[in-house]
Amino acid sequence: NPIQSGVEIQIEGSAEAGFGPMSFRSGGHEIPVDVAPRLGGTDDGPTPLAHALIALGSCQLATYRWWAARLELAVDDLDVVVTADLDLRGLLGTDDHVGAGPASGPRRRAPGARRPIARRPARAVSPAQSRRLSHPS
Repeated sequence: NPIQSGVEIQIEGSAEAGFGPMSFRSGGHEIPVDVAPRLGGTDDGPTPLAHALIALGSCQLATYRWWAARLELAVDDLDVVVTADLDLRGLLGTDDHVGAGPASGPRRRAPGARRPIARRPARAVSPAQSRRLSHPS
């Protein structure tokens, strides 16, 4: 039963001394990570924040696909947009009043404001599909 299955995932990372690209491994996959040159990197891979957003977005897409298959819903395609506001002043130490990390600076949207998660009309879920969603076997 996949719902009751426990899975342990291990990620291993390495970097040479100084600045430059980092490399992470997950299973047999090499995953590059880097930062922009203005932050001491070489821009040879997505940033750590980009990887965090990729993780969130890919988790959502995988979940959508899993439930669509389970409910026998035909899906042509799925799109997801994940954004983060990042204020580098705290990280770089240029402003003591700004914390380091995502959402530490001024937000471009009001707290709680949401972007639409779907741009295409969804197909209605039948009562039988709704029962399977509420009470998975």
